[in-house]
Amino acid sequence: MAQSAAAITVVSSDAYGVYSDVRVVNTVGVVVGPVAGVSGITPPGYDKTLTVASLNSAINLGLVSLIRAGLNINTGVLTSTTNANGNLLGGTNSGFANALVNNANVNLFTKASVAPAITTLGLGADTIRSASYAATDGTNGFVRGQSVLSNLNLTVLSLLDIHLAENAQVAANTVLLDTLGLKIILNEQIISGNGTADASIQTNAFHLFFDDYVLGLRTITGGLIIGHSAVRIQVDPRAPSVPEPAVWLQMIAGFGLVGSVVRSRRKTLTA
Repeated sequence: MAQSAAAITVVSSDAYGVYSDVRVVNTVGVVVGPVAGVSGITPPGYDKTLTVASLNSAINLGLVSLIRAGLNINTGVLTSTTNANGNLLGGTNSGFANALVNNANVNLFTKASVAPAITTLGLGADTIRSASYAATDGTNGFVRGQSVLSNLNLTVLSLLDIHLAENAQVAANTVLLDTLGLKIILNEQIISGNGTADASIQTNAFHLFFDDYVLGLRTITGGLIIGHSAVRIQVDPRAPSVPEPAVWLQMIAGFGLVGSVVRSRRKTLTA
């Protein structure tokens, strides 16, 4: 009798530094990114890194009744990494994705004629990083996410004024603002799958949403993500259930890459 194919675990992961599809409602608009996008899938195992020197994007949101609006996105170096272990025959039991954006600056503004520009939203940060991890014990898949934001300053008119210290962390899915069609989430974590043999996570360090938000007599939609990482692990149900302590050591070591300072000094939001 013919033998069945060998059981394997499949890991896929992706990461990018910046993505934006902010536009005026009922217009095509300009899509930025994914910048420094990288991805991989097993088998075999992989280890991929992409670095982009900088991003300087000026999104024109049009002129309405002599009021101009725009979104400027500027960064330093962007680096994205994805990896998973294993070979052509299988052997995969963990995967990782990481996105790091240096010197991030975002400015959403309006400007009327010769008057000075008015900043609706201003963001500055030394670094914005997200990381996503996945591992298996041979039967079940497990995922975890993390975001680290260093010296982040964020203002939205008179509605929000946030300052974070170096290597700050916040709780998963921290909603800073959700009003008038404008929503801001830090450390967004979206977990899906069946919770056993199929598990995935998307981690967005900074996610800005516009849902019919009125900006200088025009309505805008879309969003901006800075620091995206995602990983999915699919465990073949025929695989033997043999827990591997080394798998968890790999995940712990992976989080160590984000910085030992983070583990020893958790920062909280301060207004």
